[in-house]
Amino acid sequence: SYSYEIGNPDLDPERGLAKELFVRYQSNKAAAEVTAFHNGFSNYLYARDTGRQNNRRPDLNDYQFVGATAQLYGAELSGEIQFFSHFVLNTTFSYTVAEREVTDEEQANTGFTDDTRPLPQIPPAKGKISFKYSKEGLELGSRLRIAANQDRTGEFESSTDGYSLIDLFAQYRIEGEKLLHTLSLNANNILNQEYYNHLSRIKDLRPEPGINVSFLYRVYF
Repeated sequence: SYSYEIGNPDLDPERGLAKELFVRYQSNKAAAEVTAFHNGFSNYLYARDTGRQNNRRPDLNDYQFVGATAQLYGAELSGEIQFFSHFVLNTTFSYTVAEREVTDEEQANTGFTDDTRPLPQIPPAKGKISFKYSKEGLELGSRLRIAANQDRTGEFESSTDGYSLIDLFAQYRIEGEKLLHTLSLNANNILNQEYYNHLSRIKDLRPEPGINVSFLYRVYF
């Protein structure tokens, strides 16, 4: 994880209250769901980047586990529609805002005047659109993955730019009397775009993989 994590046995258990409101629609050819959520934590536990190099490993920063009063809220959207009898369009979208309360002691020590501060390691707004052809055991499709900029960052955390990626995939299923066999071929990031995952702790050193192809054979029993 490219970090030196330091625990704290004196931390209280993490406690929170989650609320969720959703609306669903279902028919023979289409389905959709919209969800809004809010999670309030009286003691949200996470590893905070201290900005200090570790004494044993100077190439790594110290990440200290702490507890904070925090709020996480956002929305998710998913939908699927079938065209004719073998074509399916699927889409998903998610957006999360996460922030913690800044203590009086922290304000006094750092001079930070705001009452709240973004939490680190929170994904940006992102979505996915896929279009596939499916008939009997064969499935062929393409997928567009998009992500927005993430500039709501925690302490010592760098921002990341948005990106758009195109994937291709294929799968074939063979059903036996007792076993199910699947052959899958995936080609991700076929345009070889350079992009960075905001949740990666090595994003300041390395981008995510460029074009990559994988073949997978599975047996289910």
